[in-house]
Amino acid sequence: MRDAGFPLCCTAKVITDFGETDTSGGRNAKVSKDALKKELSALVKEKAWAWRSYAVAIVILNSDQKEAASLLRELQFSRSEAFSKKQHADTSIKIWWIGMEDLLKKFRAL
Repeated sequence: MRDAGFPLCCTAKVITDFGETDTSGGRNAKVSKDALKKELSALVKEKAWAWRSYAVAIVILNSDQKEAASLLRELQFSRSEAFSKKQHADTSIKIWWIGMEDLLKKFRAL
């Protein structure tokens, strides 16, 4: 799991590489929700100081990433409706987001 800037926006971070699919940043291994939660917690705590100035965290998952989606629901991320796509048309995507302050608080990093 890693973070990236949102193009041309200085107040959003994109969190990527949740696994479970061969289109997820090259990491296609099945990952449990508990393992993802530990990994996200470690990332949040590592990046907390830098992330304090950001407004929102954004994640894009495809419909194969069921464990990641379950974790984001548990953490109370908001989500869009599903979007179909031309590449890898056998899956759809959803955009997930949460206020950065809320995310930091959930992992006691604030």
